[in-house]
Amino acid sequence: MLVVHALKVSSGHSVLNLSAANTCLTSQILRHLNGTGLCVANYKEERRAHSSFQDLSELGMCCVPLLVTVGDPSTAEFGQTFDRVLCDVRCSNDGGIRQRPLPTWSSKSAQDLQALQVKTLRSALRHLRLGGRLVYATTSMNIVENEHVLEQVLSEGAFKLVEVQWGSRSDLKQFEHFAFPGIGQGMEACVRISPTAGSETAEQLGAAFFATLEHVQHADSVGAASSATKDLLGSSGHLHQAWFDNDSSSHTDEVKYFFGMDACTPLVCPVPWLVSLFVSQALPTSFVGVAIVNVGLPLARRGKSNTLQICNEGAVAAASMSSLRCMDLSKADFRSLLVRRSIQVEMADGAAVVKCEGLDLALAAEVSCGSLNILTTSEVAARYTEQLDAELGFSSQVAELEGAEEQLSSGQADAYTIAAPLDAMNSTDGRHFLVVNGLRYCVPYERWDHAVLPREADGMKLVAALSRFVRDAQGQLHDEAWWIEFCDAGRVEIEERTVADRALRRLEEDEAVALSSGNGRGGCFRQGVAAEQVCGANMRVKYLGHVHERCIRAELPKVLAGTDRFLVVDKPAGLPSQGNKSGVLNLEGVLASMGYRGLHIAHRLDQPVSGVLVLGRSTTQQKNFMDEAVEKQKTYVARVWPPLASSPMTCSEPVGWDGERATCSAAGGKASITHFRALSEAFADGTQLVECRPVQGRRHQIRVHLAFLGSPIANDRLYGGNFAGEESGELFAFEDAEGVLAQAFAAAHQPWCPSCAWTRQVLAGAERKPVVHGGIWLHARRYQVPRFSLDVEAPLPSWASGPCPAVVQV
Repeated sequence: MLVVHALKVSSGHSVLNLSAANTCLTSQILRHLNGTGLCVANYKEERRAHSSFQDLSELGMCCVPLLVTVGDPSTAEFGQTFDRVLCDVRCSNDGGIRQRPLPTWSSKSAQDLQALQVKTLRSALRHLRLGGRLVYATTSMNIVENEHVLEQVLSEGAFKLVEVQWGSRSDLKQFEHFAFPGIGQGMEACVRISPTAGSETAEQLGAAFFATLEHVQHADSVGAASSATKDLLGSSGHLHQAWFDNDSSSHTDEVKYFFGMDACTPLVCPVPWLVSLFVSQALPTSFVGVAIVNVGLPLARRGKSNTLQICNEGAVAAASMSSLRCMDLSKADFRSLLVRRSIQVEMADGAAVVKCEGLDLALAAEVSCGSLNILTTSEVAARYTEQLDAELGFSSQVAELEGAEEQLSSGQADAYTIAAPLDAMNSTDGRHFLVVNGLRYCVPYERWDHAVLPREADGMKLVAALSRFVRDAQGQLHDEAWWIEFCDAGRVEIEERTVADRALRRLEEDEAVALSSGNGRGGCFRQGVAAEQVCGANMRVKYLGHVHERCIRAELPKVLAGTDRFLVVDKPAGLPSQGNKSGVLNLEGVLASMGYRGLHIAHRLDQPVSGVLVLGRSTTQQKNFMDEAVEKQKTYVARVWPPLASSPMTCSEPVGWDGERATCSAAGGKASITHFRALSEAFADGTQLVECRPVQGRRHQIRVHLAFLGSPIANDRLYGGNFAGEESGELFAFEDAEGVLAQAFAAAHQPWCPSCAWTRQVLAGAERKPVVHGGIWLHARRYQVPRFSLDVEAPLPSWASGPCPAVVQV
């Protein structure tokens, strides 16, 4: 208590407890911060860090400012300075002999520790901002571990000792009687505490030493950082961002959907936590020699059935998030729920939060089969009930938690709001995603497709026309026997249109929309079609398909910017943007699963290429962006081999398409201009980083122009790249060690679907697993459209910084 008093912590301060040893000092710091600022508690042992955090959680102290780390206090680097630093160093503890005999103590132990104490104190001073305050503390009485340590540091001239102001608090005044100054010239401001008499608790207390230092000037040896934490925290210093582990589970999308988070939220911790802005900015790059144990307030966990549950510690914070499923109850109803622990609601199964109206109280809950059950412990329930008894004027002695028969008010059923049903998690329009071994799969689903038979089908039998002209959902043709079985099972329907129907052309558009949405019945189509029926010219056919979409890389796009007209994302390599229009394993479908629905891709970006991609929020905005009159400036970065012959260079060869790849050909090619310039000297492997500025946007324009100049993209094998491998490497589909895919695909299996049979063989190892390709060394770095005030830049990928050891020349 005395060292924190000397530290003079107040609201909004950033505090580093460099060598935390127990829960006591950290809890006091958090009390003084009062929910603002930041407290970094650094422990040398991970075991002690976890146990201390658990203690703080039980005390209800795991609030916004807390960040728990593990690292050597003498060498740890936190990448910034703090307003207050507590340096409670490791010592021989001879001041605790009264409390506990120290049979292993010797004078040599004190001498051996001095070098470590000096190093730790200097490490602490490196993290103290100009004008900040530091307290050096030990539980030792010998001068070797106290004054001599301070003398070595104070000789550097950047810090000064300041006296402790005891104040008027009675619990501090008693210690003032036991305090005497430090030993030696200039050490009078140091404080020794040795309770020997005059107090009822004196004989139970140990002795201690502490000194208060202030940073009064810069010193090169100290190496103080430039920015203060509270500037990074913002005005409130309150929770603002949640972090997760990228590899801990395949439920990242579910958690983000539940908490209404932005798709680009970074992922670094094993369970959801709310943290301060300092953590989000400093954690990924600034910490050296420090392991992160806990980053703030735990929000969620996985239940027994691997479903998302809210933690009680995070229920209050979670309830404040606008898109969260939350039930607001009056004080009386909230207390009644604490007693009953369960109520009937009309909510989809999943996690929920119950909040008390007008009070900072909330309960973690779970909905199962229409029953909402709170997950709070009996201790928390008792504490909340006591608080509500005081609010409502109840007697806590009369209120009994066990066996109470209180009822919720009749209006409670309308008290909750649902942002979105949780059964839509990880899905788009009922199509469910699975993420396994770095790949994203869509569980096979049924869809009614339609086709118009050509004129050649006039007079043919229906099954003959179907086998010749109609492909299934995977693009395969089937023989007549397959289609006969299909017709007999009622999976084929033909159109019956009158003359009036043909006159109403707009109805056809509405009908097409209904078909594409999966609504396979109704309209002008007749069921029970005979396989031998004779076809007419331009007959429309509707047939049931079982869709197997090709799996894609699981990496999610990152949102770079957004306006009321456009959304701009950083598309990862390997995610298709143009293909699979009717499916969901594409950029638009993945964004829809992340909560960004109704988007329309506004320009081309090849599947193996990463970087900036613009989407319109409506078809009108999409067309506005695609207008040829709109000036667009595009900047790409490529890695080529061999290096460019000269820099800058321009290629103006017309670009055509031969059905498989682009070609530079004047015959049938379209005017195309691309400007190139070198961004670096050749790397050690002979490759070079090149900036590419295409004037037009022809298909594969940059790739084919670089190949024409003799410097193709180094790993673009389609256009002569001479390096093996791909950005992010190759992955094999249907790698399923845990059996997750086998179970999901078995549940969706259809005996009449050839793709289901093939998938079962692949999962069983009887068929070769397909390769899911990654990307090439081409990245859309920047997109500028002055007309729409767009100027967005995407971060460079890892391959743009130098050689990739896994990619070799062949």
